[in-house]
Amino acid sequence: MNYKFYTMALLVLIMFGCSPKVVQKVIDKHEPLQENDSFIVFNQDEKIDLSEEKIIGDIQIKDAGLTIDCDLETVLNLAKSRAKTIGGNAMQIYEFHPPDRKSTCYRIKAKVMWLKNISLYEREIIWSTDRKLKISDFKGSILNRPFLASTSSEIKYKFSSKPFSKIALFKVETSFNCVVSYFKLDNDSLNTLEHEQLHFNITELYARKLTKRIKEEVLTAKELPIKCEKIFREITQETYVEQDKYDSETYSDRTKQGVWNAKIAKELEKYSAFEKKEIQIKI
Repeated sequence: MNYKFYTMALLVLIMFGCSPKVVQKVIDKHEPLQENDSFIVFNQDEKIDLSEEKIIGDIQIKDAGLTIDCDLETVLNLAKSRAKTIGGNAMQIYEFHPPDRKSTCYRIKAKVMWLKNISLYEREIIWSTDRKLKISDFKGSILNRPFLASTSSEIKYKFSSKPFSKIALFKVETSFNCVVSYFKLDNDSLNTLEHEQLHFNITELYARKLTKRIKEEVLTAKELPIKCEKIFREITQETYVEQDKYDSETYSDRTKQGVWNAKIAKELEKYSAFEKKEIQIKI
């Protein structure tokens, strides 16, 4: 029931302009997905169980001419958003073009799919009140592993802005790494899962604290690179201390699991205003 905790900072400055052109073909529309619903992007060479796959559409992201906001992240997010509107929970890219002499944009073509059992393919889970961890989410090898389970959770952040805009967007995510996290089944697996879920919840709590501090301490985008790095290091250290304290107390007394559940739930509620983990900063 120990854990392995990772943090990662991703700082990206994205310039937005004219939107890329979207060409979409719908074969079999399903119920639209919500913004926080799981979605998987497969590369061309990745194998998918055809018995679990249902192709429901096709999508292309093209250069519309004088397109500025067409970096890879923007193009993929646009494709994912459109795929979710027709009920797709995955897409497989079958044609990929980076910027070249013909265009300064990334361009893709992808099959939109509905996977019956998406959990088989999930590599990352974004924290959500509606999405609790399952034992099947832990996909790391248990060979020669010393503990019953290990949770790898991450805090990520990015910064984006629009040209001629006076506002920039700072966004934080809390994610669970399925491939690194592992779980050994035994007669006490449900209690172990409860313990690991709280490790993930603690990571989410400190992601909200990071968002709050950025909002309070960073007044302009010019200040962000220096101040954000310092704040992130401090939040990371606080997270390590809290995670270690949680393990230490619950290992010595299993009855304290409920106490910790209540404590972190109360703290998450205290920072509920930062659940979306997005703030606007003056440029």
